[in-house]
Amino acid sequence: MVTLWGGHMADLLKIERDVEKVAEMVEDIAEAVEKVATMTEEISKDIEEEFPQDGAINKVAHFVDHLSEEVIKDAHSTQEFIHQMTSTEKIVETSIEAAMEAFDGLINAKPTISKSESDQDEATKTHTEKTNSQSNL
Repeated sequence: MVTLWGGHMADLLKIERDVEKVAEMVEDIAEAVEKVATMTEEISKDIEEEFPQDGAINKVAHFVDHLSEEVIKDAHSTQEFIHQMTSTEKIVETSIEAAMEAFDGLINAKPTISKSESDQDEATKTHTEKTNSQSNL
């Protein structure tokens, strides 16, 4: 199995490590964005409370508050996606390992002859011997 997968396995492992690094970076960024959005949301709510409701500053603060809520939702979605991707990666990895083990088992398995095949071979051999002895007469 090593000879079949050896050359490509190193490439696949490198790709897997690179993908894991990128996933970790994206998750870290999503967490940072979520923190900033949460702080921004809190500040905008404080501003909304301090200034007149129909004033321009309050309207901007309300808009920023709404925008912050959307950013938080997107950050959560990104984190959820990363977790699902990681979970799927583990499932695929397990499936590939099982398939490789099964493939190894097929390659390394010794062929066996069933009783019926053995009986059939014996019958063919006997028939051939009879036919040859009759033709010699």
